[in-house]
Amino acid sequence: MAVAEDAPPEGDLAPEPTPEPEVDHGADQPAARARHATTARFGVGALVVAIVLAVDQLTKAWALEALEPGVTRDLLGPLKLLLAFNTGSAFSLGSGSGPVIAVLAIVIVGVVVWAGRHYTSWPAVVIQGLVVGGALGNLADRVVRAENGWFSGSVVDFLRLPNWPIFNMADVAITGGALALVFLIGRDRGEA
Repeated sequence: MAVAEDAPPEGDLAPEPTPEPEVDHGADQPAARARHATTARFGVGALVVAIVLAVDQLTKAWALEALEPGVTRDLLGPLKLLLAFNTGSAFSLGSGSGPVIAVLAIVIVGVVVWAGRHYTSWPAVVIQGLVVGGALGNLADRVVRAENGWFSGSVVDFLRLPNWPIFNMADVAITGGALALVFLIGRDRGEA
């Protein structure tokens, strides 16, 4: 009787396959959930930054087209429209020091992003997005409108309230984010 070389001898059973080691998928779930939550928070923060930046740049483009410097127009109640160009910081302080202010803004954005990489609350992520989006909106003006070197461009401002400096939507996002941050910190300290 001829036996095939590959066939097991009579009476022998084929070797049993080596069982795969059992993997505990439950241990990975908290880590996977944490990665997913971090990715979701990053996505929401990036979306807020993009929305703030888009609204800021679109409203500034509109103001440049629709408004004339020095001509005030009524908008809503005490809120007026008045096109102005700011080479300084908020409230027109430090006029002409745009490059220094821009570098400080870049550092502040870096610090806010670095500090916020471990935020776990959604309000903190949104606040971070508001501040970063607003800062990038004004930085974009300094880059796009630069005529005398890096960051020398003027920031476009066009919103005016009585007894308040002229501002723009980036300023609204930065100020709103800062006020919300103060509220959030105060609330968290009250709960501690």
